[in-house]
Amino acid sequence: MAFLNHLKETLPDVELILPSDKTFADLAKLYTLSDTSTPLAIAAPRSIDQVSHLIKAAHTHNAPVSVRSGGNDISGRAIVNNVLTIDIRALNHITIDREAGTATIGGGTNFETLAAELDRNGYMTPCGTIQWIGYVGWAILGGYGPMADKFGLGIDNLLGAKLVNAEGEVVVADEELMKGIRGAGGNFGVIVEATIKLYPFNRVLAGSILFDSTNLDELMTKYLSGIDALHEASDYPAELSVQPMWVNSPMGQIFGAVFFWADSDHERGRIYVEKIASLANAVMNTVSVVSIPEFLASVAPLVPRHAYTTCRSLSFTKMTSAIRKVIIESCKRMPTMQGPALTWHELPACSPSVHKSSSLPAVFGARRPHFVLEVLGNVVDPEHVREVAEWAESVKVELESQAAEDILDCKWVPLTPTKGLGSLDKLFGEENAAFAKKLKTDRDPNGVFRYALPPLTIE
Repeated sequence: MAFLNHLKETLPDVELILPSDKTFADLAKLYTLSDTSTPLAIAAPRSIDQVSHLIKAAHTHNAPVSVRSGGNDISGRAIVNNVLTIDIRALNHITIDREAGTATIGGGTNFETLAAELDRNGYMTPCGTIQWIGYVGWAILGGYGPMADKFGLGIDNLLGAKLVNAEGEVVVADEELMKGIRGAGGNFGVIVEATIKLYPFNRVLAGSILFDSTNLDELMTKYLSGIDALHEASDYPAELSVQPMWVNSPMGQIFGAVFFWADSDHERGRIYVEKIASLANAVMNTVSVVSIPEFLASVAPLVPRHAYTTCRSLSFTKMTSAIRKVIIESCKRMPTMQGPALTWHELPACSPSVHKSSSLPAVFGARRPHFVLEVLGNVVDPEHVREVAEWAESVKVELESQAAEDILDCKWVPLTPTKGLGSLDKLFGEENAAFAKKLKTDRDPNGVFRYALPPLTIE
């Protein structure tokens, strides 16, 4: 209570929302409905200076904080019971430097806001596919998305950052801090601004291709064999991203792929639209020339805005026959209500992020070509939570049993519960783990940011 009273008395201009306030429930709502944690209060700063004052107060009272931007962590870890949540969504300013080819954005900026502003100015930058996700939170923990094949992961487009450190000082991140931020995220301060790389075009070839899914075994065999053939023929260019998925739709369960051509040469891209569509019997093809805001808007209706979540993720060095078999059988067993899905995406050898010469210094550990499988145990109706959760967990257990030698030690943090992350040595690699832990000790010795992801105390 002393901490709260101090905030009320010394920071009257900072909006402080208490659990008893009418607006509290809406402001505390995250993507996941499964987590019921209640913060001590929510502080909603509207400037970097206000963030600084909040952290100075936390430092004085030896009080840890949690930081919320997009609020889309699948386990709801942006909010912690009886801990002050700092909601930085109001820090969503964007400044474009045309000469440098960069943008400086507020730490609370989401994909939708960022994409719209860049589009108005003729630019784009790699992002994910769900428009309400916060850019910084996405980028600092890897930043997978459909442009990673060509332009690299989010961490490798994150050029600089301004943060409020554990003592409440506003600092520009040095090289050491930037290495830690790229993978260990907000463990060293509240990231209130980020400088990101831009690309001077704003129209892509993107959309969904849906296939006749009557015979899933036959369909998946054709599709996966066709993708293999493109790779073997060196006919899978870096501009091309294809993310397959098995989803529940108004037409029933269906297999499809999100197609994304990350280049302004749309004529060349159309060649690959035809190649992907011809891998099996395509029943719908929505691929067209679109802006990034239009692409994000087209994906939004496919994803519930809030859901009960039991999601799992595993990364593989290669898509083996054993893994494919488990995926096919798991699709057949997937519950049929709104929400559950199974999808995977690839970080191929052509991506800048798997080469030291074209990637940026980072503690992030997944620096080799790999696939990331997402088992999305999401459900809107609480009556089906147990059924969907059991399905999601069974997929993970079966894969760990059948393909253990092909699973990367490095987990994808946003889709992995904390207890499943494993040791920091496995998450980052031994050298990077030692670096991150020392940086944490040096920059946040009292643990003001102890609830940041990933926890730097996990073992």
